[in-house]
Amino acid sequence: MKYLALVSFLYLISGLSAQEILIDDGFAGSKANKDYKTFYVRVDEDGAIQKHVTNFFTKEKINTENINCTILLALEINVYGDPTLTKVTCADAKINLSPFKLDKLVGNMTKWIPASAKGKEILAKVLLSIKMDNGKLSTRIFKM
Repeated sequence: MKYLALVSFLYLISGLSAQEILIDDGFAGSKANKDYKTFYVRVDEDGAIQKHVTNFFTKEKINTENINCTILLALEINVYGDPTLTKVTCADAKINLSPFKLDKLVGNMTKWIPASAKGKEILAKVLLSIKMDNGKLSTRIFKM
């Protein structure tokens, strides 16, 4: 009975999480449930996001010299792969985010590859971190 409750709990958690959970069953062997993450591109996703952000800041002539902060962008990727900016947070409250044109940055992104569950596309949430360190930009994607 405890084993069935544990497996049921793990199955429930795996449906809510973007993490892949490996269930080890002594009778059936190891079984992994499907990973539901969304992707910007399939190959070198981090490099593609870094290139997009760097090119956008250069094209828009956004000066990041003498700025040391990290900006977090919460994005929702819909079933068609379109990103929507839902929240922006900056580690330094004194920084004015208006000049960074973050709505336009997200609007100019190419379509993402939508997440899917049981053969259907689903809404996915992504956190994009943009770190500025005296003119150097670095990005990182966190999938929720």
